[in-house]
Amino acid sequence: MKKLGFDIVEEVKQHSVWSEERLIYEVREVAKQLGKPDLMPMQKELVELERQDLRGAIGRFGGQSQVAKLAGLIYQGQAVGEDGGRTYWTDEKIRAFLYDVAEKEGHPGCMPTQAECAKYHPKGTVVSGAYLKVRGGVG
Repeated sequence: MKKLGFDIVEEVKQHSVWSEERLIYEVREVAKQLGKPDLMPMQKELVELERQDLRGAIGRFGGQSQVAKLAGLIYQGQAVGEDGGRTYWTDEKIRAFLYDVAEKEGHPGCMPTQAECAKYHPKGTVVSGAYLKVRGGVG
């Protein structure tokens, strides 16, 4: 699209700061790339495409649902667990995960390290948060 002789799309793409215009453009482009031009890309799809930059921008602009509205896309909702509900890291799930890792690592009953936890849950943010919570740190 050109206005006053300027290519607006190129301007938006070159912008180093996340503006609403750049966010909308990037989200729509990813949706097209995924072959779903009418659907808001899901978080897991952004992870698979290694678009952490876009995930962060979506968070800063109000999250998936809000950005879907801004971009005129259909929000696909949250990922769900096997039982059809949303999945959460409850204290019980954290405890079970840590006991399971300790068992697999050959030191049952002892706290596994973060590195050991990461082997069994590669999305380190949840593991790191759970680890710090159990250790009594921030998280």
